[in-house]
Amino acid sequence: ALREKEEKDRIILEKKAKEERLRLEAEAARLEAYRLRKQEEDERLERMRRDWETAMKLQEEMEKNEQIQREVAKRAREEEEKKKRFELSKKYKHGDEVTIQSLTSRTELNGLHGRVVGVLNQNWRWPVEVTLKNGRTQTVNLLNDNLKPKVYKMGMKEMETMARLMGMGFNLQDARKAAITAKGDLTKALELACGAR
Repeated sequence: ALREKEEKDRIILEKKAKEERLRLEAEAARLEAYRLRKQEEDERLERMRRDWETAMKLQEEMEKNEQIQREVAKRAREEEEKKKRFELSKKYKHGDEVTIQSLTSRTELNGLHGRVVGVLNQNWRWPVEVTLKNGRTQTVNLLNDNLKPKVYKMGMKEMETMARLMGMGFNLQDARKAAITAKGDLTKALELACGAR
């Protein structure tokens, strides 16, 4: 009877030990699965972090490139504006006579004559001394589109003098103006043309 009891106790202990071993193995497997899932999650989060950093770097590069493009475009516009201003600034010089046209705000000045009394200003306007209908003068700042060179009527004598001045190297505008002002007198026209230079 004692042996039977010992045998039963041994069988019971072995069964309990086996159950405990199986429980521990299951717990170990569960912990290993959890570790693997956590490792995968950590790797996924690390990939996401790297992807985010890469995306942020790309965005920074794109923003830098856009800024550079804006700066280049701005400089190109400024250069173009300088070029246009330079070309326009050569159209008239101090003393050139002009006729006013196409004004919408001060229509009473349209058709009047004046002379340029300065250089092209920052607002793209020419200072012009206008001779008003009452004989007085007034200086106004006018856009290039509101001015045209004064047209002079020329006779044969003036045209001959102008041609001779141009033959001496004077430009058309200076030669024409000097010839008309001097009424065809070559000596006087030559003095005027030299003074305009």
